[in-house]
Amino acid sequence: MRITIVPAIKAELLTFADGLGRIAKALAQGGLSPEEAHRLRDRAAGACARRIARVIREDDEGDSGPEGAALLTDFGVEPLTARHLAAECSLRDIEGWIAYARRATRLTNPPGLVVSRLRQGVPAPKVQRHPERRPDHQSREYGGYIQH
Repeated sequence: MRITIVPAIKAELLTFADGLGRIAKALAQGGLSPEEAHRLRDRAAGACARRIARVIREDDEGDSGPEGAALLTDFGVEPLTARHLAAECSLRDIEGWIAYARRATRLTNPPGLVVSRLRQGVPAPKVQRHPERRPDHQSREYGGYIQH
């Protein structure tokens, strides 16, 4: 997390604290029932958490730097486009979409897919590792009878 996002998080927390103060004041003046105040505090907390998560996510995303640009260029993306995407996208998303495009067998333009998905801000699909082979139904059911 970069130091530059600390002010944004502090601002969100101050906004949340201000909202809690207003709810407390309305409750004390009889403008809200305790149930309504509780519901409003929960909503305010959820909204604050979502805004802080967005600030952190936006900080984590983007600026994959020269490494992201090099990966994209090596994959066949035009260098200027690669630099622009690397400045906007996370290295994780770049690596993820390139890995996906390499595994996909029916793509006619893998670099085009990668560029398109990165421009749209679509998170990269999770890379599926090759899980250990699981026994099929018969070997589970009759496992005691099968010799390995």
